Amino acid sequence: MSFKKRELKLLIFLVSFIISLSFASAACNLGITLINQDPYPAMPGETVKLVFQVTGVEDVNCGEINYKILEEFPFSVDPSISSTGSIYSGTYVRGYESFWLIPVILRIDKNAKEGLNSLEILITRSSGGGEISHSFDIEIEDVATDFEISVRDYSKSKGAITLEILNIGKNDVEALSIEIPEQDNLIVKGANRNTLGILDSNEYTTTTFSAIAEEGELEFILRYNDITGNRRIAFEDVNFNPQPFLLKDSENGKIGTTTILLILFVIIGIAYWFYKRHKKRKHLKHLKKESK
Repeated sequence: MSFKKRELKLLIFLVSFIISLSFASAACNLGITLINQDPYPAMPGETVKLVFQVTGVEDVNCGEINYKILEEFPFSVDPSISSTGSIYSGTYVRGYESFWLIPVILRIDKNAKEGLNSLEILITRSSGGGEISHSFDIEIEDVATDFEISVRDYSKSKGAITLEILNIGKNDVEALSIEIPEQDNLIVKGANRNTLGILDSNEYTTTTFSAIAEEGELEFILRYNDITGNRRIAFEDVNFNPQPFLLKDSENGKIGTTTILLILFVIIGIAYWFYKRHKKRKHLKHLKKESK
């Protein structure tokens, strides 16, 4: 056989081999879908169980199939499971569905935002084709809430400030407490933290502290349990103007003219009663002396 014939046969063999590899690679058609999410929607600070279904694994041309879950905010893989896994293609039972189920447990960061959050999974196969990234939208519901604080009443003479706390969010809260941190324009006398308990959405409650407040921004710390039982913290500020309360306090401290006249009338009446009583007793004593 001449050199040219050998060269030609080698070339034909190489071309055939490349074409066969291309067909084998093209024959491996994998697909992945999210078939279950529990709970739905997921909640910040909690875990969520997901089940993915990989189809096409019955094709032996795929070789070894691998997956990897990319851990990016707000998702992280629960320590009880692995973020990666593999299976050899062509391993299926005749007469049964040929797919690969991948159960996943994810932890949701407590600061996760409400709405759709993207989770990425990489799928690779030993037969080639490179990494294929698949994106899935995981629904998350924000269980945090918002508050609005206002000064309902203040008395400098009594050294008391009454706050109104309104739950303006859409979620109910439990074990709510409010704390006054150390600050120059709000001096607390006694306990600086009050427990308020349950506060439903769009409801309000009040609480009173023994404190002296000055004009300016007042700072408060709210702690509460959300609907998942997680402890949360919120910081709220209030711009405080004491003048309306000081005027009210001053008016309450004054005794009106009518009140003064009424008090004088009562005093005069009592004095007159004692005078008449004394005079009557004196007259009776005089009569007894005359009768003797």
